[in-house]
Amino acid sequence: MALTLILDPISLLLLSSLFTAIVLVLVIVMFRAAGKKEERVTEDTIVMYIGGEHESILSLKFPSSDALYWAVLKRVFKGVYRYLVNAMHTGHTLDWLEYMSMWYGFLMVLAILITLFAIVYGWR
Repeated sequence: MALTLILDPISLLLLSSLFTAIVLVLVIVMFRAAGKKEERVTEDTIVMYIGGEHESILSLKFPSSDALYWAVLKRVFKGVYRYLVNAMHTGHTLDWLEYMSMWYGFLMVLAILITLFAIVYGWR
């Protein structure tokens, strides 16, 4: 024996809103329960940070490999960044729209080509 429930739109809206509210309350309760019970204060949180870096990092004589990596990336991609900033931040909406239309057009052509290759050669 199956129970069939036929609802009018108002009752369906109320039931779906109630279900959404119950799920939201459960999620909030789970996040609150999983949260920290008390704040931990360690020596690292008390020590002053200079420029966002810990004193032990600032006292090193040699830069880390991460610092060298980011320095190389900044130097290599500085021209690309400048081009993007000049193309996107001219203050004219039509410049931005033209740039984004070119980008989305390229993505659409790429998607069509991939789809055509998949149809012609099949998925393997």
